[in-house]
Amino acid sequence: MKSALLLVATSLFFTAASFSQDYYIHCRKILNTQSGKETDNQTIMVSKNKTIKIQDGFTPKSKIEEFEIDLKNKYVLPGLIDLHIHIIGDHDAKSHMSKYLDNENNIISKGLS
Repeated sequence: MKSALLLVATSLFFTAASFSQDYYIHCRKILNTQSGKETDNQTIMVSKNKTIKIQDGFTPKSKIEEFEIDLKNKYVLPGLIDLHIHIIGDHDAKSHMSKYLDNENNIISKGLS
């Protein structure tokens, strides 16, 4: 029983530790979408899944628990949102579903029950 409890406690400790790790991401070029400018040789510091700082140069990690991610030959840009729409041929949800739900034969032929 004690060994099972120790195993669970150890697993929880390492799981919690993995979520709170810090990352140093070394980037060749970063696109700043607010200014529209590119910057060279930067380090992105991430803690608890949030960007906390972007520094000039390649800053080495300071603790053994931290991770370095080498993107020194990569172009890094922020996540982009796809904001396109379909003007012609776009259907609303009701007209789209009506193709499949108009009658029982359609429902059965499509494998729905």
